[in-house]
Amino acid sequence: MKIGFFTTITLFLTLLGFVNTSLSREHIIYGKNNLIDYYQIEDALSEIKEWSGSISAMVSKETLQKVGPSYIIKKSNHDPDELPFCQPMTSLEKDFSSRQKLSECTAFLIGPGILATARHCVEEESICQENLWVFDFKLEKRDQMFTTFPEDNVYECERILSEEHPILDYAIIKLKTIPPNRKPLKIRPFKTEGISGLPNLLVMGHPLGHPLKISLQSTLRESSHPLFFQFESDTFKGNSGSPVINLDKGFVEGILFSGERDFIYQDHCKKIKYCDPGSCRGERAIKINQIPQIYQWIQ
Repeated sequence: MKIGFFTTITLFLTLLGFVNTSLSREHIIYGKNNLIDYYQIEDALSEIKEWSGSISAMVSKETLQKVGPSYIIKKSNHDPDELPFCQPMTSLEKDFSSRQKLSECTAFLIGPGILATARHCVEEESICQENLWVFDFKLEKRDQMFTTFPEDNVYECERILSEEHPILDYAIIKLKTIPPNRKPLKIRPFKTEGISGLPNLLVMGHPLGHPLKISLQSTLRESSHPLFFQFESDTFKGNSGSPVINLDKGFVEGILFSGERDFIYQDHCKKIKYCDPGSCRGERAIKINQIPQIYQWIQ
């Protein structure tokens, strides 16, 4: 009997203590909320603004429609069965409830027209073809609402370049055209020792399908495993495929693929789950220098 790709991952990681018996790809808030929007990035952190241009949101073709030189937003990615936040809402819950929700996953440029993301985001070639890859889905000001994207921000999938890996949850995607004026993110050099110590980490992506958010002050928890590391970061479903960036070194350390559950559910509503630092399961990322295929596309 053939064992499915993600069943294999679950069994393998369960044995290693990286997940419990159900592989969750959801995430969590640790301690105080450290999420910021693009417009809140301080001038002293200008490199983060530059990196944001390399982050892409996976948006269904059913959500966007090409009209002239733009893509108009036909509908949101709202699930009618999704429970609302319980009252009273926290400031973050209010923020999430007021934002547009368009995407399913996050990806980032590693080479000209080449994206890296989590494999569970594009389990089949058809999923890649059914979605568009949208750049600059980020808030330039607090109350910004998106109605269109310029065509230079929206790209189609040509094909998935990577083969399914029996353990590692990653995918490498080739776009049909190369996005101009967008620099791929720098990657930790191949065959280096790997992440360790107390690096200053951040995660960039699209939590719950919303505009880009940056999770600052993310902290490394465990890096002894040869393939994965655990860390604490304020991330959510939709952040899968996000780059975990070493702010001190200026390069990507890993690809986020799994974490603690997002919410605590009550009868007819939900609350964002908060964990004290050092508690809960932590977030999980693949060590990017353990993916040799990625280095074929770095220029």
